[in-house]
Amino acid sequence: MSNFGRLHGGSQSFPPVWSARQRAVCFVISGTGTTCVVARDALELLEGRAPLSAAGCLAAFRRHRDWIEDLAAAEMAERGTSTGDIVLSAAQVRFQLACEITDLPDVFCV
Repeated sequence: MSNFGRLHGGSQSFPPVWSARQRAVCFVISGTGTTCVVARDALELLEGRAPLSAAGCLAAFRRHRDWIEDLAAAEMAERGTSTGDIVLSAAQVRFQLACEITDLPDVFCV
């Protein structure tokens, strides 16, 4: 069973920032200290519109932060380690969204 959508506070000491070079929002996953990047096209999928400006990406991130952090935590769990950065692409977001609306076996979905 997925724990996507659970509520938690987020990391207030490391606010999310827009990286023009990476075209992504960078943030620290709550309680882990692990840096994560969520790509602009992934945020556009979550918002259902494109293109998003840098400010639009940060706003989308804030609206979906709990869901994004849950996906990042699942990626870390699959790695078996919390070392290294997590990069969330549009493909990962698209797959998780599909898992949530389709009855796929748990082996495929988090």
